[in-house]
Amino acid sequence: MDRRHRDTTRLRLGRIERLRELERGASNGGAVGALLLPGSDSDCGGNDSDGTATPTRYLSQVPDGAVKDERDTSDTSARIDEELHKSKQCYTCKARFTKLHHFYAQLCPSCAGINFEMRNFSADLTGKVALLTGARVKIGYEIGLKLLRAGASLVATTRFPADAARRYAAEKDFDEFRHRLTIHAIDLRDVAGVERFCDHLNATLPRLDIIVNNACQTVRRPASYYAHLLPLERSVDAALRLGSASQEHASFVPLLADDATRRAMESQSPSSEASSSLLPSPEMLESDSYYPTAAELSQLKIAPEDYAATSADLPSGHLDINGQQIDLRSTNSWLLKLQDVSIPELVEVMAINALAPFLLNSRLQPLMASTQGNKYVVNVSAMEGKFYRHKTPNHPHTNMAKAALNMMTRTSAKDLAEKDGIYMTAVDTGWINDENPRDKAARIAEASHFQTPIDEVDAAARVLHPVFHGVSTKEPLYGVFLKDFIATEW
Repeated sequence: MDRRHRDTTRLRLGRIERLRELERGASNGGAVGALLLPGSDSDCGGNDSDGTATPTRYLSQVPDGAVKDERDTSDTSARIDEELHKSKQCYTCKARFTKLHHFYAQLCPSCAGINFEMRNFSADLTGKVALLTGARVKIGYEIGLKLLRAGASLVATTRFPADAARRYAAEKDFDEFRHRLTIHAIDLRDVAGVERFCDHLNATLPRLDIIVNNACQTVRRPASYYAHLLPLERSVDAALRLGSASQEHASFVPLLADDATRRAMESQSPSSEASSSLLPSPEMLESDSYYPTAAELSQLKIAPEDYAATSADLPSGHLDINGQQIDLRSTNSWLLKLQDVSIPELVEVMAINALAPFLLNSRLQPLMASTQGNKYVVNVSAMEGKFYRHKTPNHPHTNMAKAALNMMTRTSAKDLAEKDGIYMTAVDTGWINDENPRDKAARIAEASHFQTPIDEVDAAARVLHPVFHGVSTKEPLYGVFLKDFIATEW
């Protein structure tokens, strides 16, 4: 009975409905799905007793992802909250509760009410310019939408700009913000490229009010994980080079900024070959002047798993609820111990999670300080970077990187606030997905009927709380690590 009540809360029900829809699409022959086809080389498939091959659900599919519909913000006064027979512990305050909120199954009524209000809270950012890294999917995408819908002009970064633009263009209110969105292609592993990107922004932006360092690497994916994104990126890049776009791509191509990093490299070469060819030739690849796109850089094989991943691990044509490649590997970065982490992965994690935010914050500080008004820097952190918390021996490299991000915040925030009116905070996003390998995550979900307590929209609300709070109250937060909207110990 309690399980049924919990499954009627909007967040859990919405995730279940989305997963069912995905599965129906696969069973009907859709390219996106949660079913293995008969005859797959994976051992997840099965046969009926008569030997007939039958599609088998991916063990790896779990109900997660963001839940968004008109019911999120509608009047809740007429809704009846269910009563549980057995009390549950609140995800936020840890108190026991029996009364269910209409949207959240794992928050007590008090915390759920606050969380739901903050989920839909905003502030007027008209005239402000924001920089957001990792803006393509999941939390970053929801942050981008919140910034745009608050009236900000958004400079968004991703390795896959065409896919990001396609996603934003699919929003119902796209026409209301399309003229305020610019998407830049950048790979944050490329430290020199990040510096050139900063130079580009310093030379072209009239102001910068907000930086959200959202991009991070927690679970490293093999190069082939991103292969399905390359056809669109190559097609759109070719169209941009020729100064044209197909009708199919016309709605979102205007969102794409010139790849400042790559164009700067190509402009150093007297040859025009790079700008006249649709795809790099072997001669171009060997040329010192050729610089690949951020999307192409994703295909560099530099770590052991780039060579070890098979088609059974990453089945072609099968995407998850977020439109991301299904990853069926039995182990991943989340389970690695000190001796298991490869040097390439360690360097990547530090570059993306710590070095890139350091460069963006430091190199763009003069631009932020050059105009009047409060400015905001949000470093998206995690509880893994916290010293005052129990630690398992797993993923020490990601813990290190988030701890470094927290230390930058704690060290620099007071000086930036007092001298420049730049208010820097670190923010934990909350628990929105299980980082375990998908088969393990699915077993946990099935055995305990588990879903994470909040979703990507809730996480985005947490990330932007320092901005919306500062703008609306004129009492900006700085030099703190925020969890669930309040300061916590480092």
